[in-house]
Amino acid sequence: GGSFLASAEAETREHMMLLGAHAVAVKNRIDNLRAEQNRMGLGLRADIAAGVQRMEYLLDQTEDAIKRGDAEAAKKNLSNAERETGKLESYLGRWAAGQAAWESYRPRHTTRPSSVPMTTLPLDSAGEAENAEPASHSWSLVPLRASKT
Repeated sequence: GGSFLASAEAETREHMMLLGAHAVAVKNRIDNLRAEQNRMGLGLRADIAAGVQRMEYLLDQTEDAIKRGDAEAAKKNLSNAERETGKLESYLGRWAAGQAAWESYRPRHTTRPSSVPMTTLPLDSAGEAENAEPASHSWSLVPLRASKT
């Protein structure tokens, strides 16, 4: 009976170590995202920040349960930590997908003489750019023509 418990504990400990390494990678990605958003004057979403704290807490609780020899509590906390880590990864995946979509949307060539201001094309009542070519490009920034007065 004792060897079964020892192997279950070893399996839980190994699972925790793997998830712990994975959780560190997720936390590092979120820390990078937080720093990037801070540079833009934004903050990390409160639910994501709370999710990171829950993930870390649950991993700590798992470790404590393993040390106490409470395999049931360890597995429960580990399962919850894994679910929390998955939620954070989903958020990071959606955020990365949004960033990729933005990168494909924004203009590739944004350099222009500083004397040529940028503006958006005027929109007609249907929300379409007036005198615009049929969507051959995906941005609406065009240089203003210098006035001849």
